[in-house]
Amino acid sequence: MPLPSILPPGVKALAARHGVVAFFALTTLAFVINTFGTIEYLIEKGWTLTEFALWIDQTIINAIIVLMVYMCASRGFRFFMLPTILVLGEILYDKMFLIKDFHSFLNEFDTYRWAFGRHANNVVNPQYGMLVAYFLVFAVLLTLVLIRKHRTFDRMMTVVLAASVIATFTLFHVFLVLGINSAISVEKRAMASIYAGGSAAFQQQCDALHAKCYVISKDAPTVDMKTGETIDPVIARTMEDIAERDIQLRTPYLWSETTLLHGKSLFWVAAVATAHDDIYLAVSGDDFNAAVHAEELQFEFQSVSAHVTWLLIFLGLVVIHRKHSRKTIRKFLPPDAFD
Repeated sequence: MPLPSILPPGVKALAARHGVVAFFALTTLAFVINTFGTIEYLIEKGWTLTEFALWIDQTIINAIIVLMVYMCASRGFRFFMLPTILVLGEILYDKMFLIKDFHSFLNEFDTYRWAFGRHANNVVNPQYGMLVAYFLVFAVLLTLVLIRKHRTFDRMMTVVLAASVIATFTLFHVFLVLGINSAISVEKRAMASIYAGGSAAFQQQCDALHAKCYVISKDAPTVDMKTGETIDPVIARTMEDIAERDIQLRTPYLWSETTLLHGKSLFWVAAVATAHDDIYLAVSGDDFNAAVHAEELQFEFQSVSAHVTWLLIFLGLVVIHRKHSRKTIRKFLPPDAFD
């Protein structure tokens, strides 16, 4: 006879409670150990405050993906599962399963590159791998909520949480883009002024504005003629076009783009003009980087604050408030919605 069937009900209930407590303690310990290990790694890598805030925010978003998966399989949220959900969210982001592996899988499809790609070669930001996963799981959970027999209070609250997080993430991202575009406009005016004194004053003007300056031969358009320094490959494509077509630019041509490096978008503004057989290239430097960094820092702290708040509200509603709202929302839910 199996052991659980010969135990008195009170003993079985006590054993179950002890098992839940032990599971909660072990997963909490795993979460704490993994968190401190990651923080130690970030400090050793010399990460900035912005990158640290990004790690927190991305961990929360990945944890919400895990939470949605859990709620697709379970009718109710159990508080003892919270450390497990958080540590799995950490692992998803730390190991880059979504922004690397899943993104690489999706990147094999033309539709993915067409929908989210940028520039002529349709390069897709790896973050879209995480966002696609987020919306796919959200769609499944929302479908369950829309079907009355699968609808529960906890699933409804999870949908509200997920929708609130992605809405604030999108809103703050819009503010981030507006702020960066403003910084780009200011930097373009500064880049244009570098060429006001002609080629003779080019280096002096660059130094005054803390810009990166390159004098490039059309025979080797990807490296600086004097130092041999390699130019950013995204910028170098334009230098190669100018050299190949022998384009003459008496007034500076200005543009801005981003370079993806280790999954992170690096913003820059560039200006180029020609004189005789040489190409004069100026690229934004520390002042512009500081302005962009300030916008990114504001975005990350806004996102972290909002997402932590939404998560705490969700926990409060599910763990406490749902027991006092049965009469109000019962008509929207099936009889076993709180089981």
